[in-house]
Amino acid sequence: METRRTALLADTESGCANQLARFFPEAESVQVQAILKPLRNGSGKVRETVMVEFASAANAIFASTLPLEFDDLVWLEDPRGRWQSQAMVVAVQYHEGQMAVAVQFVNGQCAWVNRP
Repeated sequence: METRRTALLADTESGCANQLARFFPEAESVQVQAILKPLRNGSGKVRETVMVEFASAANAIFASTLPLEFDDLVWLEDPRGRWQSQAMVVAVQYHEGQMAVAVQFVNGQCAWVNRP
């Protein structure tokens, strides 16, 4: 029963990211784990491990539980510290109680998202 529930939750999260990815035709399906840190005042040590599900050189799309909004700045980094990027939230999609976020990299293109 627990395995089925986990699979259904993963499908729902992916479904939300899938819906948002429709607005970013250049984004391709990827599976890249990242640490997400909001950069707004007062966020302190708030962080979340996310799975980047779609990406292009300029954008990344992932499910998140953090209260992110349009224009928020965030920091994405590899759990092993190999890469890091600052990004801005450019879209938020809600679907069946889940939230997917699209970010645009602040310093232009970012190649790490295309390498799982």
